[in-house]
Amino acid sequence: MRLIVLIPVATALLAPQGCHTITRLIPLGAAPVATPAAETLQTDVNRLLAPFGAPALNVPADVAAAVDAKCLELEQSTTKPPLEALEGAWRVVYSNAPSPSNGALGPLKGDGLQIVDVEKRQYMNELRLFGGNARVALEATFTGDADELRVTFERIRLVLFGKQIFEKQFPPGVERTWCLSYTDESCRVVRAGVDGGRSLVRETGLVAKNAGEAKDAYLFFMERAEDYVAD
Repeated sequence: MRLIVLIPVATALLAPQGCHTITRLIPLGAAPVATPAAETLQTDVNRLLAPFGAPALNVPADVAAAVDAKCLELEQSTTKPPLEALEGAWRVVYSNAPSPSNGALGPLKGDGLQIVDVEKRQYMNELRLFGGNARVALEATFTGDADELRVTFERIRLVLFGKQIFEKQFPPGVERTWCLSYTDESCRVVRAGVDGGRSLVRETGLVAKNAGEAKDAYLFFMERAEDYVAD
């Protein structure tokens, strides 16, 4: 029952992603290969985050600042690839966004995944807990281009032991902006924020009214989830 109580928080904070109908998860080959310099930066980020688990949680401010600086170098290292480079499944290694966007649901650490279907303009944020026996899935659609996407949350679902026990549609206006700042074949950096959209968590007073408002308020460092298997 605890998971059901936490659903409103998941509803407002899970990062945008495609719908449960997504079936094509093979990358389209549009993402560039990381340069040696980019590979070094990615290694540096993973080294900084390693002491804090997978996904990295409770990262101290000084380490978070160092990670942000390394990601900024990545963002400045290359031109943007086409939108098709986002295709497939990605794993959240680190985010300074609130739970569950950071790969946890309250104190419960999980496996945070983002599955993108570029052709259908859909994506799904899925948090898998207890070895995948519990899954919280946030489904969304998006518009935009290779620089920036506007994401509209559609619904959230809770699945326990393969059985859906909860589903809720989002009201109009629950949207976010994604700044697609870096993508290669194995790594993504995204900065995201409310950017004028409706936030149910803010409306209920669970976070400050201006929390996450800037479109680049939160940092996400993700790596391709080669082991992802759709249910």
